[in-house]
Amino acid sequence: MKSAVVYLFTLSSLLTPILSSPVSNLRHPDGIPKRQAAPLCSAREKIPSLWAVDHLEINYTDDETVRPGNASFRLTDNLTGGGAKEELSCALRSNYVCEFKGTGLDKELGIWVQLNLGVASFTLTKGLEGCEGGRNAYVVGQTEVYLKCDDEHIKEGEGLHCVDDGVDGVADGSVVLE
Repeated sequence: MKSAVVYLFTLSSLLTPILSSPVSNLRHPDGIPKRQAAPLCSAREKIPSLWAVDHLEINYTDDETVRPGNASFRLTDNLTGGGAKEELSCALRSNYVCEFKGTGLDKELGIWVQLNLGVASFTLTKGLEGCEGGRNAYVVGQTEVYLKCDDEHIKEGEGLHCVDDGVDGVADGSVVLE
């Protein structure tokens, strides 16, 4: 029985990277985002510096149920925005996650932000169209931005304020075919 437990633990540890991969982070409960015209339809296509995140600021609260925390950042979009910059902000769910299903500049861009100890992880997804054989393709990018916080813990009645460490998070894009 002990070896079965070890086997299940090993199987679980093998599946964790798969389940947390960019492909599984395409979380769109309202359906798959519409695709945009783009010539990038090769599964091996890599697009350097597709998106950049900077000026990240996070305010955690001591009671996220009554008063949710918030996050704000600037996004540079080099895919459809031609390098356009956009200021984005969101309320935090459970004090550690927020999601965008479209932005002011790009209604089809999905952004998933997850806050962990000292780091904010961003997953960005965008549907592509115009691929050979009518195949569906998506460009996916991930980046991390490290945080500097006023304190190590959320103080009761005060919350916690964090900002980025001054280094931009740059997401290279990878094309994923269905």
